[in-house]
Amino acid sequence: MAWSNLPVWGVLNAFGSDQRTPNIKTILDEIRGRSGWNANNPFTIFVNGTGRRNAHSFEGVPSMAAELVITYTLKKVPVANFPIAKNDIWSYQDSGYNLGSIWKETNYEDSTWKFYLGKFGYGDGNERTNIKFGSNSNNKFITTILEKSL
Repeated sequence: MAWSNLPVWGVLNAFGSDQRTPNIKTILDEIRGRSGWNANNPFTIFVNGTGRRNAHSFEGVPSMAAELVITYTLKKVPVANFPIAKNDIWSYQDSGYNLGSIWKETNYEDSTWKFYLGKFGYGDGNERTNIKFGSNSNNKFITTILEKSL
């Protein structure tokens, strides 16, 4: 997709409407409309061109990090329940075991899983539920599964 008439970034470290890219909805709709597309497939987006534009990573300057905003609407879902209430209850499994994809099956038995309120984290102070990461904080479990029934 070729973009034209983009505003010039004349101020270093500016962020606002002039720094936004054009709407890429038509591209994403075209990809989602292809045969074989599944709802949980990942997207990878590459943007290239000429000139210079500065961007910051979240790890470097969080308040200036690039942000991908995706606005979507689900049909037949009341807005009051969309999509999951903040701080809602989740089931989770934080033993570090990789369950593969079997836990996604509708008949998978998850009644022994823990459940508690989101936001989850490792004890940084802003979470409501601490999840286990193993005995070594420098070598955390690579698998923690959070599940929410809708």
